Order: sequence, then C-alpha cells, then structure tokens
Amino acid sequence: VQGTHVRLDLRFDALTPAIGTDGQSTARRRSAESTAAARSTGKGHFEQAGTWTGWIEVDGVAHTWDGALGNRDRSWGPRNWGGPTMWRWFSINVDENLHFGGIRLGTGQGDLHRGWVFDDGRAASIVEWRVRTELADDDLTQEVVHLTVIDKAGREYELVGQVLRVADIGHASG
Repeated sequence: VQGTHVRLDLRFDALTPAIGTDGQSTARRRSAESTAAARSTGKGHFEQAGTWTGWIEVDGVAHTWDGALGNRDRSWGPRNWGGPTMWRWFSINVDENLHFGGIRLGTGQGDLHRGWVFDDGRAASIVEWRVRTELADDDLTQEVVHLTVIDKAGREYELVGQVLRVADIGHASG
C-alpha cells in the first residue's frame, strides 16, 4: 500500500470564544436523551469558529487559504458512531459574524439537540435542529438540506444548503 504524503502550514485565528464543555462536570441535571447519548458519543466537546490561513500539500499538489472560514474542535471520550439510531452534525460558518455548531442524535430515549449559535457577538444554546432533506433519485444521496435552527432566546434561523460533494467516510465493518 502506497502512502499519501502531506505537508502543511496553517494558522487559525479565532472569531468566537471556545464554546462547549469538557464533560467532566456532574453538577447539572442530565436529560434521559443526554445520558443515552453520552454512552456512545463521549462526554465532552468544544468548538470555536475562526479563519484558516496557510497551505496544505497532498502528494505534491498544493492548496492555499487566506482567511477561509471554519471551525476547530476538541472532543473527550470515545466515539462509537454506530451507537445512536441517527446523527446529524452541523458545522456552519455563514460569514464572520454568524456561526453554528452542534449535533442532533437519535437515542432510544428520543432525539438529543445540542449546539450553539454565535450571532454578531452573542452566543446562545440550540434548542432544536429542524432538518428536511431532499434526496437524489437513488433515495439515499442528499442533494439539498433545509435547516431551521432555534436557539434558547427563541430566535429562528432558516438555512438552505446545496450538497456539492459526497465523500465516503469509510465505515469499518464490525
């Protein structure tokens, strides 16, 4: 098997504070959905929106970025993505002032909605991710995602995403 040669030099500049938790606190009361999800997807996670500047070279082909929007994240605990009955992960950077991050997990106790919105300097927790997906003719491949995000302040954000590429993430058998 031939390897892939990768070189990179990237810089991350934060646009938001780090949002999330290390999952160590036991002081807050957990919902049944949260307890069920923690068994398979770990206990802690944080994300931070920002810009990426620099370059990456893969097998001699270089790609450069100058202020590309994106997130950095850190997770604690094991991840068994076969555990939830369903999951949708969201990492959305609309512009330098509007960012979303989070997950919707299906558990035996019901769907768990977690995440955050950072809107023009203010952060709020997500109450609900409402997702509707338009599929291709194969009834499997996503083509368009309609998303309504509702935060704890009652604000609703309507987003529509056109799928440009689909990549196999190589699930291992077993």
